[in-house]
Amino acid sequence: MDSHKIKEIEQEKEFLEELNSLYEKLNIKNSNLLSSLNQEIRTPLVLIKSYTDMLLDGQFGTITQIQRDKLILMSKSIDSLIQSVLDVNKQRFNNS
Repeated sequence: MDSHKIKEIEQEKEFLEELNSLYEKLNIKNSNLLSSLNQEIRTPLVLIKSYTDMLLDGQFGTITQIQRDKLILMSKSIDSLIQSVLDVNKQRFNNS
């Protein structure tokens, strides 16, 4: 192998090492971002879900059927959002 080819291979190796290093840094930042978003989104959703359930249970007084129907719809939507957040978190850990 001539020296030009060897130098070219070494440059490609350095380039790939830099790319790999950048990928690892971005992966860590992505993981940190997802972790923060997970906590920032899930916490208020769980709180809203708890109060919605308490309203449905009549802990704050009676509600009309229309209110009950809307709260049930809201509760299902919150459950779906919480599950989506959990799914993203689970997928993140499966990919790491």
